[in-house]
Amino acid sequence: MVEGEPPYFNDQPFQAMKLIRDQPAPTFSRHANVSEELSDMLSRCVVKDVTRRWSAADLLRHPMTSRAQQPAILAPLILRNQANP
Repeated sequence: MVEGEPPYFNDQPFQAMKLIRDQPAPTFSRHANVSEELSDMLSRCVVKDVTRRWSAADLLRHPMTSRAQQPAILAPLILRNQANP
């Protein structure tokens, strides 16, 4: 979704579910404009082994979220994008 479409977007839904289940976790294309911090955080969310996947508490301590601003900072961005879709 960071790149504009979910993995396997062009596949039929059932086929996409099978691919998500059977293939390695998705990665970003080399053209994606994604910071190392975001890439690291998201990669910890898609670990298939539930015993190795980070919990919500772990993710809240990740540098990407621990430095995050208050949600109110997003309001002007949302309003600007709604005005100029």
